[in-house]
Amino acid sequence: MYSLYLCYRGLGLSRSVLLEERILSLLQKIHDPIPQSQIARVLNVDSRLVSRALARLARSGKIRRNYVMLNGRRLLVVYPLKTEKPTEISDIPCLFCPNIDRCGLGQSYDPTKCPKLTAWLLKNARKED
Repeated sequence: MYSLYLCYRGLGLSRSVLLEERILSLLQKIHDPIPQSQIARVLNVDSRLVSRALARLARSGKIRRNYVMLNGRRLLVVYPLKTEKPTEISDIPCLFCPNIDRCGLGQSYDPTKCPKLTAWLLKNARKED
């Protein structure tokens, strides 16, 4: 998990983006509406962080959140909207790069100038078109 975070950090992405990806992955596996509190439990993440990530995902149109009444209690339920094709983690060139420890913005190995990463991103962008 930490090496995946390093890969995202090398691309200039934050932990909140990684959490959003984990939430979307969970929703794609389940395919059914799920209570917000259950997402926090399943991912073992603080419910406040999950709430903020879900708010960002709702604003971007990837999920929908609605309140429902269940046993006299209001429950916030999350519905997935868009299904994106999951990218194989094993295909990301950063995971097998020998320079991952020295890679970062402004360092000797910069992900914005990496030919392997650029080629992988272009290949995956063409798949979605």
